Amino acid sequence: MANQIQSALKSEIKLASKHLQGYSLIELMVAAALGLMLMALVVAAVTSATAISGRISQAGEVFENAQYLTRLLKDELSLAGFYGHFDGPVNYSDKKPDICKKISNRDIVNMLPYPIDGINDVASGDQLCGMDQLLAGSDVLLVRRSLLPEYLSISELKSKQHWSVKDWHQTIFYLSADNNFKRRRFLKGKYTPAEPLVEGVIDFQLQYGIRSSSLDSGEQVVTTEFVDFPGSNNQWQQLVAIRFYLLLSSTDESAGDGSRRLLNYLGKQKQVFDNRQYDLFSGIARLKNISPVMVEFNIEN
Repeated sequence: MANQIQSALKSEIKLASKHLQGYSLIELMVAAALGLMLMALVVAAVTSATAISGRISQAGEVFENAQYLTRLLKDELSLAGFYGHFDGPVNYSDKKPDICKKISNRDIVNMLPYPIDGINDVASGDQLCGMDQLLAGSDVLLVRRSLLPEYLSISELKSKQHWSVKDWHQTIFYLSADNNFKRRRFLKGKYTPAEPLVEGVIDFQLQYGIRSSSLDSGEQVVTTEFVDFPGSNNQWQQLVAIRFYLLLSSTDESAGDGSRRLLNYLGKQKQVFDNRQYDLFSGIARLKNISPVMVEFNIEN
């Protein structure tokens, strides 16, 4: 009986010692490998989701900025020109006014044929009217509009030596060297400080639609040709539309190493080396009020 008890005790001790030995080294290595793989999958999934969320956010930022600028430029260009009836003496100058010049009533008369003005492909280091430094290679847009005088009686015309404009608006849209799209407005006889509108604008380009007419089989045919920049004052006075291009980027970069990309548009090439979102937007606006309605009075009667 005692031998049986001892044998049973030995068996229990062997079984207990076997359980006390725990996992083998191979089992532990396999478990650790599986844990690392699972952790890597979780990290990859989180990283991918974060990157996708970041790209979506950046794309939304670029689209919202482009939508705002596109609507603003279309509205401003659609208002370019002159409203009401002009009944004062007109002696148009053959010289297109300087966009930085201080404006008097006499200057405004010379500006009436030029509701649109601008600068094409600014040079490196150029400044806007001695103020902000412009982004090299970008374009500058100037939009003019006014509310002209109402009809004057013959006696008033005889007594007035000159006429005055009721309301004169002149706005310059440009891209500063720090990639901020800005505007300067001419109010109360001088330009106001720069107004930053949108950050992350990489380029701003313009094309000008010029109206021309020709005879085809005895009939007059009117066409519109878009050029990079009008070549004469006559072409400036024949503008009927403006096409603009905006290259925008997000202000933040997505996760990952920078990648080299080559952007092609309007015959231009631009290399980028980061992970920002880039997109090109364009719009076109017809110039509806390109000249004042002239009213002539016979002041001899």
